Amino acid sequence: MATYQLQLLGIGNQIITFIRFHMKHFILSIITSVLLIGSCTSNTQQSLEDRIEHISRAEMESVAELLGHDLFEGRAPGTRGGDLAEISMQGLFKFMDLDPGIDGSYFQPFVMTGFSNNGFEVSANGTELEYIDDIVGTFSIKQEEIDLEAEAVFVGFGVKATIWDWDDYKDVDVKDKIVITRVNDPGLVNPDIFEGSTLTYFGRWTCHIEEAARRGAAGILLIHTDETAGYDWNVVKNSWTGEELFISSDLQNNLKFRGWIKESSLREVLKAEEIDLDALNAQSAKRNFQPVDLGIRSQYCDVGATIAEAFRLPSPTRGSSFLAEIT
Repeated sequence: MATYQLQLLGIGNQIITFIRFHMKHFILSIITSVLLIGSCTSNTQQSLEDRIEHISRAEMESVAELLGHDLFEGRAPGTRGGDLAEISMQGLFKFMDLDPGIDGSYFQPFVMTGFSNNGFEVSANGTELEYIDDIVGTFSIKQEEIDLEAEAVFVGFGVKATIWDWDDYKDVDVKDKIVITRVNDPGLVNPDIFEGSTLTYFGRWTCHIEEAARRGAAGILLIHTDETAGYDWNVVKNSWTGEELFISSDLQNNLKFRGWIKESSLREVLKAEEIDLDALNAQSAKRNFQPVDLGIRSQYCDVGATIAEAFRLPSPTRGSSFLAEIT
């Protein structure tokens, strides 16, 4: 799921902010390439804004079609497709006579650590959840045996957005707890706030995970529905049952588990505790929402006894990001 482009730093620092967006790998590679095309077809003395203004649809489509082709196989680090993406981008940079951006090279090395598992067991107050059918996720701690038990807290959309005066967490301490959060943002249910039905960064699942990590949570479960996620469970299942790659800064927090749970499965867990999920969702649509302790203790453990069988920690994957400079 991860790609080399996830660490693209763009041209100088012009598009550095794209790094934090979901699907950043693909979007950033396209934007970077398009800007380079603009620099090639325009006068080099023009401002970046002028070059962006003159980018054509054909230029954008040509780069998107190339990098999005099945031959690139997803462009994951360490794969044939990732190597092809590197070669293509480097060739494009050279063709446009762009100066290498770091130590005479177009590549900036970085290290990623991969985590994968063959499944795990989850129990919530005695209710057993099935791996893949009910829940998927990734542990991100370097231990041979994993046994994580914590209280579960519903945190609404799990969003803090100062620009819209919104904070789902308030001052509630969720350290060492499992936070359960909706995906998307409050604009989905209230067109008068955020950007209405237009998804903002605060609605990205990556943003929910980052906020949970900042709060010191031990784990996060994203509630999946087709409407709120924008895709069905098969997409989640296929994306979250393979190897997950992390840069070191993503692992420098207390978050040990990140995953998804089907809304229907969560309803069954809450029903046993006589908790109405619809009522919780209604509360979470309001600015004065407060996190709700669900009175549920969740236990997550891997299904094998060794790293090799249940929780594979391969050698760090080494990759490269691209740096170039417009002069």
